[in-house]
Amino acid sequence: MLIYNNFIKETADMSEETNTPKFKKGDKKYLKMFISKDFENVLKSIIKTGDYQTKAVSNRILNIDKLDDEENKFEFSYIDIDREKEDMVTFIPAQRAWMKFNFKDQSDANIRQPDESSIWKMPGRQQLSIGKFLNKIFDNFSEIAIDKFVNSYKAEIAAMTIYDRFKLVSGEDIRHWYAESNYETGSGQLNSSCMRYDGRGGGTNCQKFLDIYCNNPEKCTMLILTNKNNKLIGRALAWKNLRMPEDRIFMDRIYTIKQSDVELFKKYAIQNNWIYKSEQTAYDDSIIVDGNKVKKTISLVLKPKSYNYYPYMDTLKYYNPTTGRLASNPGRKVEGTIRIKLESAGGGYNRID
Repeated sequence: MLIYNNFIKETADMSEETNTPKFKKGDKKYLKMFISKDFENVLKSIIKTGDYQTKAVSNRILNIDKLDDEENKFEFSYIDIDREKEDMVTFIPAQRAWMKFNFKDQSDANIRQPDESSIWKMPGRQQLSIGKFLNKIFDNFSEIAIDKFVNSYKAEIAAMTIYDRFKLVSGEDIRHWYAESNYETGSGQLNSSCMRYDGRGGGTNCQKFLDIYCNNPEKCTMLILTNKNNKLIGRALAWKNLRMPEDRIFMDRIYTIKQSDVELFKKYAIQNNWIYKSEQTAYDDSIIVDGNKVKKTISLVLKPKSYNYYPYMDTLKYYNPTTGRLASNPGRKVEGTIRIKLESAGGGYNRID
């Protein structure tokens, strides 16, 4: 009986060795790089709205399965988004996946598990920042390209939950949301903008400079983004009923605390068929029209009026108080009128006629 029992045990051990891989401490296992459908959709969305660098990174991830088996061999895989943390992805270590799913060999492990598989949600999944993920799988993208992609990725994840905090305001609400006392604390272009001062924290009170915005609600609105505490974290003027390009809406320079939120504003503009400023500076006058970067005149007509004070303007710098023309270039001279340039942070203007 003892001999028979030993035979049964040996047979069972042989069967286990045949069907189950042996795991030894320190023995590395590998997987092909697989991504979830949610991650794939994020990448495709980035391709629609991003520049050539973010598109290049996105396409490289989407096409990673085209690498040969030796190149497509990683110690982690099954990458998914993290809806709670906009700058993170989740993954499963290869060793854990091999143990959980009893892969027999590398060719077995190279078969993608289906979308409904527990591998996408199983305990033991770990987190990794999206930037570190890129640096682990690619070594030929510049820091600039990776930074741009990371900002686009974070904006896509944030967009899943944040769009209800966007709001278009006009009239006196513009004055309210320009005031720095309503801003979230932080840095970025928002908290260093020259028109933010409301007299409460020192500096010139710029509130009286904003009349040209507040008095033209049919033409001037402002897209604002607030946080959960109803503090401003981003703003951009949105000019309606343009003369050029005709009947479009133009989103002017975007001011935010976080750079990634700039991409959220752009995404909002694209979804609403707006044109928008290409570079968020006062010196670049290129715009994005239907996905194309171009240099075109932006102009509209306000109610003709001279103001005692004017704001510093980033794009629509040229104003004719007699005709009401406000534009990105001086336009032609009209006899009996003056044209002024609005580039003063102190409420004044420069006369060009």
